[in-house]
Amino acid sequence: MNKYDKYSPIANKMLNEDGSITTLNGSSIDYQAEEYKKRLPIVNKVLNPDGSISLLSDIIGGGGGSGGTTNYNLLSNKPQINGITLTGNKTSTDLGLQPAGSYATTNDLANKANKSTTLSGYGITDAYTKTQSDTKYATYEQGVKADSAIQPEDLSDYLTKNEANSTYATITSLDSKANKSTTLSGYGIEDAYTKSEIDSKISSVFVYKGNVDTVSELPQENNKIGDVYNVLDTDDNYAWNGTQWDKLGGTIDLSAYATKNDVLTDMITETNTTVSLEAEKFYSFGEVAQLNITLTAPQENKTPLYAFEFISGTTPTTLNIEGISWVGGTPTIEASKTYQVSILNNIGVIAYV
Repeated sequence: MNKYDKYSPIANKMLNEDGSITTLNGSSIDYQAEEYKKRLPIVNKVLNPDGSISLLSDIIGGGGGSGGTTNYNLLSNKPQINGITLTGNKTSTDLGLQPAGSYATTNDLANKANKSTTLSGYGITDAYTKTQSDTKYATYEQGVKADSAIQPEDLSDYLTKNEANSTYATITSLDSKANKSTTLSGYGIEDAYTKSEIDSKISSVFVYKGNVDTVSELPQENNKIGDVYNVLDTDDNYAWNGTQWDKLGGTIDLSAYATKNDVLTDMITETNTTVSLEAEKFYSFGEVAQLNITLTAPQENKTPLYAFEFISGTTPTTLNIEGISWVGGTPTIEASKTYQVSILNNIGVIAYV
């Protein structure tokens, strides 16, 4: 056995100075090894079968080597993981290692349920199973059968929802209504006086106390607001206002004024709608669609006073009269009203009801 044979399975290639490789085999391995040993200062590296490089001096025991080895395969105490020696290519699975990643903790798993396809498998207690539901409720098919088997009674005497809503008030609408009554208090009205309250107030406004001959005889003490006396010499009424007597009024002498009958000596019912009016006469036309009026000059010793009335029907009457200045402006005749007109010295006044 050649002394280098023990290395030949591992170191059987020599790295030459020019970078080429020489294989050590057969009878030449001893010679070649010796030759390379002589050149150790220059070439002392060997290419191993696994592709690693070893120092030739370590392999052949010369060239100043320490007698150890840098060849990992020659180590007798190679490191281990999980009892597995680290040689060659080893995967994490070979070494019994868990690949890197995110993993749930034991506490995380404690809050998880095992997958299941049933309620009981998940421990759910607040739901019915299909079997439980089927025994509690009728199926659609059962409902169809029941609907076809049981016919409702005649509902003609009952109201539909829409009929009920249009016929009867809801509770909500009744809450905003008051019970019928004939008095203010019955409706809870507080901002109005009752008849008796108004009558009491009116009767207390003026209280007739009697007559005195002259104003100087009106009492100055123990008077109440509203006390009224009639003063005979002037025929005037006086009321006590709290501090003094206030003249309310008295009898007015109209003897110097002409009455309506004095002025209007004739009242004429007129059917024509085109008329020339005479002074001091009153004309009544009834309902007319159109009225054409002219004024006749008054006779001597007659007042130039003209008066007439007419009824405006569903269609307003057309009133034609010229040369009149109307109090309040030219009137607009409205439908369904009765009008009275007075004209004195070509100044007209019109009123209606």
